Amino acid sequence: MFISLLLLLIQPAIAEDSFQDLDFVNIAEGEAAPFSGKLLTNEAIAEILSKHQLEIDNLKIQHTAELEKQSLDLKLRYDMLDARFKLDTELYKGMIDNRDLLLKDFNPNQNSGLTDWKFTGGFLAGAAVTIGIAYSLDKLVY
Repeated sequence: MFISLLLLLIQPAIAEDSFQDLDFVNIAEGEAAPFSGKLLTNEAIAEILSKHQLEIDNLKIQHTAELEKQSLDLKLRYDMLDARFKLDTELYKGMIDNRDLLLKDFNPNQNSGLTDWKFTGGFLAGAAVTIGIAYSLDKLVY
């Protein structure tokens, strides 16, 4: 209790000492100013403080708007990358499922004879067409 009372009594003395360092004195009209410098009216101080507060408020609003814009830009980038990731994942899963389905149904011995005949037939047909074109061109030139 005693310490609380002591602190309460000392605190105003500390506050009065801190104001003595400032170049600020309330004077009435007609009194001489106790220091050299600028003398402002209460209205001028109020205007300076209000302009300062307005500038602070404008900067806060501007900062908030910039943060919101940056947040929206980053959210858009994230959403685009997330959508791209999901689409790529679905595409690759579909490709893997199709490959697995083909491999499950694939029998290498099933079409080997038919594939050999298709290859041989294609080769012979291509050779016959080439020989026919060469023969017809030879007849046209000579």
